[in-house]
Amino acid sequence: MKQRKLILVIIAFVLVTALIATALYFQRDSDDQNSNGSSNQSEQGTSEESQDENSGVTVEPNIITVEARGIWFDPIYTANTPEDIIKAIDMIADAGFNQVYLAVTTGEGYAQYRSGVLPMLDKYQGFDPAKVAIEQAHKRGMEVHAHMLTLANPQQIYAHPEWDQQRFNKNAKIAVLGDGKTRKIDNENDFRQTNFLTLYTPDKAKTTGANIWGSEVVVENNVVIAVNIDAGDSEIQENGFVLSGNGQSSSWIAQNIKVGDTITIEPDPEPTTRDSGWMEPGNPEVVAYLQRIVKDMLTKLDLDGISFDIIRYPPPTQIYDMIWRRIFSTEPETEYTMEFYGYSKLNRERFKEKYNVDPLDITPDDKEMFDAWIDFRSDIIQEFLTQLADTARSVKPGIVVSASPTALSTYDDWDIMYSGLDYRKLAEPLDVVIPMAYHALQGEAPFQFPDDPPLYDGLVARGALERIGDKAKLYVGIGGGGGNHEQLTAPVWNHVIDIVRENNAHGTVVFDYYVMGHLTEDPENFIALKNGAYNEPAKELSQ
Repeated sequence: MKQRKLILVIIAFVLVTALIATALYFQRDSDDQNSNGSSNQSEQGTSEESQDENSGVTVEPNIITVEARGIWFDPIYTANTPEDIIKAIDMIADAGFNQVYLAVTTGEGYAQYRSGVLPMLDKYQGFDPAKVAIEQAHKRGMEVHAHMLTLANPQQIYAHPEWDQQRFNKNAKIAVLGDGKTRKIDNENDFRQTNFLTLYTPDKAKTTGANIWGSEVVVENNVVIAVNIDAGDSEIQENGFVLSGNGQSSSWIAQNIKVGDTITIEPDPEPTTRDSGWMEPGNPEVVAYLQRIVKDMLTKLDLDGISFDIIRYPPPTQIYDMIWRRIFSTEPETEYTMEFYGYSKLNRERFKEKYNVDPLDITPDDKEMFDAWIDFRSDIIQEFLTQLADTARSVKPGIVVSASPTALSTYDDWDIMYSGLDYRKLAEPLDVVIPMAYHALQGEAPFQFPDDPPLYDGLVARGALERIGDKAKLYVGIGGGGGNHEQLTAPVWNHVIDIVRENNAHGTVVFDYYVMGHLTEDPENFIALKNGAYNEPAKELSQ
């Protein structure tokens, strides 16, 4: 009996030893493969710092074969230390997510990684948040997709004003000084953006509401009564106006205007203005600049995918009333206006070469040419995304390319008019389309589905699938903004995911870690997903 026990002990010891040896062998083999990968990158000119950034476990993309359970994660809002990032990635992984959409750029044109193109945020000079997040996510078996705020870069617009988007503005104005000098007014009674010269009239309010990072000219009866340098919130005279400048426009004010000068506001002979603060996707210089960022990012970061956000023309303030009238009308009539973006000189020249007409001369009454102009603008978005996608795949073959367009044009083609987003065309260069169906932010959701607003996400999914067909996969962006987090309770998150699944989407991407964590102070929603929608492994997708 003792001999049998001894024999069993020996056999067990041998088996355990063999298992340990096997594990060590595969671990060493994995380490060797990672080491070889870094060596190859070094031969291609990657820096030592970049080699270190590419260390860690490489995850084979499963994005196309398995249900996506993604979440947007922006370190700028929640992470001041590496420990903060590790805590976030732990919570995300534990809840059952399999993808992290990691913000690598900011809307102000800064990098959240060691970029060779963009300046890095000062708060991250001590460590690289992208490196930490990628390594931690890969260790936990999750993919990482770089989330890029593509066209948002006021720093570059400051350096290259011709890169800014231009919109038609039938009420465009210029400021005319007494000595004959003129200056284009960028917008009126609206938010003053970088480098803008904004006109504020008594119709706006009693004061401009602008911050101190600029200069303001107070005018009464066309005579300058005050020039306020490095000041804001100037009083608007009842019989006058205020010119408020930031950046270059602030410098122009300081150099050209003094108390006692005369200024009049007159119509602009060319009815265009720039007030979006986003770069023009039809400008080849903009595309080349963004291609540099994509190459830099994919060379330095071990990414499974790259996801482009802010890839459109935004709706101007002047068109919002039309949008809401259409959304909330029970029998919407098609209304058109020329007051949208895309009227840059380059776009106009390209269109004129093709059709022998300047888009500024086309009115909505000329349906054939107006439709051609709308179609031309949606082609610009498609071409721009195609160039960025091709660049990404040339650097890293097999990289998954996605984009996050607005959701309205998934079920209403009228939206293409101002956004340029045609899902039929978007699907051509992309592997995945992620419409931002944030029902807690969309005013039409409770209007269309008063008893159950999350059903809006199903409407978006059906419309998107109808338009993209089998050209690309569909993930639905779900959630809302920080001010809406109280509407996004634990049951709601699970409910929305169920709705999206029922409507045959290939996954969801949550907006975002900051919101889902009740502004990162409450893990309840993550726990609810772990015990609810994500309580089983992600299912294989039917091909």
